[in-house]
Amino acid sequence: MNIDTTNGTLTVNQIVIPATLTLQEFLPGAMYQPHTKVLENGPFVTYKTESICDDHKYTFVLYFQSGLLDSISLCVSDSSPATGCGSWSEAEEQKWLQSLVDLLTQQGIANGQRFAWGIVSASYDQRSGDSSITIRYARP
Repeated sequence: MNIDTTNGTLTVNQIVIPATLTLQEFLPGAMYQPHTKVLENGPFVTYKTESICDDHKYTFVLYFQSGLLDSISLCVSDSSPATGCGSWSEAEEQKWLQSLVDLLTQQGIANGQRFAWGIVSASYDQRSGDSSITIRYARP
């Protein structure tokens, strides 16, 4: 996983998600297949897609507003079938959150760092029990 700090492009395996991605480009894009519509509400539409690289499954949730990419939520999980909800604990999830923060740090990105193109942060959502990296793009 790589976040280009000059322009906000996210690259994982063969998936490249530029900050400038539009819904019209995303829908037919071969690298984004298959994808699933999660929600549509007026000018907001959300899609989910996945990729496996090394021993990790990457789940991307892309949020579009009025056809423009607004943000990406990236969850990274062990793709091993031996793990799952039954082995989940908040302590383990906090360790996973720290590994996501470390992943950002390795790329020279501080958690919550702002750039001209947006902000990058890793966080833990207590309600869903998941940790993720969020890239929120600045729009004029």
